[in-house]
Amino acid sequence: MLVHRRLASEIAGLRVSRVFRSLSSMIHLDFDPVSASDAPRSQEGSAGRYFLMVELANWSIDLNGRAVATSDSAVSLMDGVLPKLLGKRLQRAAFGEALSVFWFSGGLSLALTCNRAHRESKLDNWAVFRGNTVVLTLSNKGRFTISS
Repeated sequence: MLVHRRLASEIAGLRVSRVFRSLSSMIHLDFDPVSASDAPRSQEGSAGRYFLMVELANWSIDLNGRAVATSDSAVSLMDGVLPKLLGKRLQRAAFGEALSVFWFSGGLSLALTCNRAHRESKLDNWAVFRGNTVVLTLSNKGRFTISS
């Protein structure tokens, strides 16, 4: 649980610098510091860049508590709503095996729920990367994998 809180603290305040949909309802979000002075420094020299890759998880983007697009929406609706996250600041995140939520400025939120329907898949529900390193993953079986 400490890793989840630490990760949530590390990404809070970052902004969405890139967002896109790949296959079907898979979505990808890059998080970058708002300015160079906000960038944390690490031994690896990383600028603190994070990446969220949602593969199997069911997701919902809400605006002021009302769903505006989900992983079951028409592709055209997904593609119309995803850009609304671009440039938004991540205010807070909470990670759970059943539900993970990212709250953004402007009243937007992204909720991820575990999808266990594809237990034989090689894909994960979702993963958070710090640079090229996976930090936290929710597997296709609904279990967390934590990397250092």
